[in-house]
Amino acid sequence: MMITLYRASADGGLRYYTIHNRQRHLFSKHSFAVSWGAHLSTGRERLYTFDSQSEMEDKLQQIVSQRLKSGYKVLYSYFGKSRVDAASKARIFGNQSSGPDAADGFDTVRHA
Repeated sequence: MMITLYRASADGGLRYYTIHNRQRHLFSKHSFAVSWGAHLSTGRERLYTFDSQSEMEDKLQQIVSQRLKSGYKVLYSYFGKSRVDAASKARIFGNQSSGPDAADGFDTVRHA
């Protein structure tokens, strides 16, 4: 899973916020990392771990919702063969036009 959000900053640049589970956590089956900053490959990072899939999806929904309300837009989302099912993806993105829409498990790339 990877979700990348972006918004314009006060200085005219862009700020990025990326959520991903590219690397498994050693002690938790359910985890994801978030990174944010002025560049996609550098900035701050935080790791979240959870006891269950539902807890992870709830936190993911909360984070995405907060970022969308604060002016971020979806740049890219990909769930591939992750354990996040279609109903959960729809819940995460709410009424946004991005998110899951392909039967093969691949999401669309949306450049807003």
